[in-house]
Amino acid sequence: RLVNPNGRALDLFGLIVAIHGDCAVIGVPFEDGPGSESGAAYVFRRQPLGWMLEQRLAPSDLRGDDRFGSALAIDGERVFVSAFQRDIGGLRDVGAVLVFRRRNDEWLEDTRLSPASPLEGDKFGASLSLNADELIMGVAPSAVYSDRPGFVLVFRNIQSTWIEEARLTASDPTSYDGFGGTLASGGAW
Repeated sequence: RLVNPNGRALDLFGLIVAIHGDCAVIGVPFEDGPGSESGAAYVFRRQPLGWMLEQRLAPSDLRGDDRFGSALAIDGERVFVSAFQRDIGGLRDVGAVLVFRRRNDEWLEDTRLSPASPLEGDKFGASLSLNADELIMGVAPSAVYSDRPGFVLVFRNIQSTWIEEARLTASDPTSYDGFGGTLASGGAW
């Protein structure tokens, strides 16, 4: 049993979970930190006596309403955490994905992924799925800001650099379609 280290029910601890081997990451996007609903992610590791908290993840520049921990992916020594409501360059709710890498038993922020051409309300990183060195990311624009259809971005890790490889759209895109809001991947494709 994993328990919320902060113990606040309204944080919705356990709503978002990613597991790989003996490592589990719990996203808590509604946790209050430097601001309301700034979010956090908690890494737990299975030990002989059960699951133990290894580290709380949050970027140093975390802000209110970032909703850090809203989507997760994990693969061995890397954890991908979405802050899908992060404001960028004066634009609201653009979103970003932060990549943490485990080094010497500590999780450190390694890379940030954000849209090349951000638009307000994009919600970049609304969903995440990882398949080896391919990160599939949903971009599901908020109805509050636009009537744009969603899409999916495929990133590939090439020599430790994440490169946007493809943009996938629905064959019949419509406003508010939710395309990219939920993802799953597996095996070679």
